[in-house]
Amino acid sequence: MFHLHDRTRHRICLVGFCLFCLVPTVAVIAWSVARNSETYVALEKQRLRQYLGLDVALEDLTHVCPGVVRYEGLSLADPETGWPLFHCDSLEIEQTEVAGPQESARPALKITATGPELEGASLKRAWGLLERIMQRRTGQPEIDLRVASGDVLVRAEGRSRTLSGVEGSVETLPGGCRLRFSFFIDGVDMPQPAVVWIVRDRQSTPPAMGFEIHTGGGELPCELLSMGLPPLQALGPKARFRGVVRARIADGTPAADFHGDFRGELIDVDFGHLISDHFPHQLSGIGRVTIPDPAMREHGQPALFEHGRLTKATGLVAIGSGNISRPLLDAAADRLAMARGPDPLPPTDLVPFDQVAFAFGIDSQGGLQCQGRCVSVETGTVVARGRQTLLSQPTARRLPVVALLQTLVPDATLQAPATTQTNWLMRHLPLPQPAPVATVERRSVYGNGRSIERR
Repeated sequence: MFHLHDRTRHRICLVGFCLFCLVPTVAVIAWSVARNSETYVALEKQRLRQYLGLDVALEDLTHVCPGVVRYEGLSLADPETGWPLFHCDSLEIEQTEVAGPQESARPALKITATGPELEGASLKRAWGLLERIMQRRTGQPEIDLRVASGDVLVRAEGRSRTLSGVEGSVETLPGGCRLRFSFFIDGVDMPQPAVVWIVRDRQSTPPAMGFEIHTGGGELPCELLSMGLPPLQALGPKARFRGVVRARIADGTPAADFHGDFRGELIDVDFGHLISDHFPHQLSGIGRVTIPDPAMREHGQPALFEHGRLTKATGLVAIGSGNISRPLLDAAADRLAMARGPDPLPPTDLVPFDQVAFAFGIDSQGGLQCQGRCVSVETGTVVARGRQTLLSQPTARRLPVVALLQTLVPDATLQAPATTQTNWLMRHLPLPQPAPVATVERRSVYGNGRSIERR
């Protein structure tokens, strides 16, 4: 054994203390101070800004334990306009693992949000971010996500809704990835949560994005769904939807050029908002649209859309009491070959009615069928007032869909052939405003495809 001088032993102990005690302690303290400094929070905000493409505000950042980080006072805003998009009191992210194919584990992130608030205007930005993640364009490795939040407050146009029991996940699949999002809505009777799926299909050529919405047997407010599906705003502020809707959009095509299907009910539709705000005629009343037609539900097919156009559907339209303009009655009798009732109409521009009910069918060849379904009146009645028939179903079994367009927009001075060949031009050329509605007496013959007008 070596015999060391006392001074040598002291120096060795001092070096050991510095290397194995003092230096690690100072390094840990310096690392802890750095990770809790404002500079570190600023660096994290910059990293999130580059990843999300949004302005980021962050009050504090805490590393709870290894693999778990908590963001305090996280806010996201549009970088161009500065409009607030998202805020939560705290957001905790935990690194974990989930079972992968053939029981192999793969990395995942578990995200828990407290007090989240979402602005409806953020959905477009959120969709863009989701596309980047699902298309692997974020510069980050593909990873599964699990999201949980008690309640989410959603604001849009001065109104707000609270989603409860919110759960979500992003799962990697062999041929793409899939997002699942489920929730309840406070104040809405929902036996099961509504579920939204968004799927990225990389096996198709070209790759495509698709979504699917199931309402879970409940009635979802259309004002909430219109944040992601703006056309639903035309149904009125109290409209609700129950059923299933699917859509698929291939890469490189406009969002309006989608394929999909629809099955369900649109409830409390404001036809004054839907018709009178978009066409020159007047029609008021709250009603319901059911697809497919309940009378043939066992064999009924969902409404089909191709390239953003309705190609096939059967359904039932029922409207409660309201008013209908006389020119609309005249146009329906003229263009749709509907029979007028035997009783004279009141001498007013708006004619009151008690019910409007008809079943319709649209086929892929541009054909239209219509059957009156008003109750307690003559069979085949489409519009009724008490026991009086105002309009009956068309005399022709099958009409061209163009006749419906001519009924809603009765502009006889400017016409173009409604064919697939003119579709591209009609989308890209300027179109004139419709002429004012004028009460004109016409008679049309659809049996042989000819139209005769009399003034």
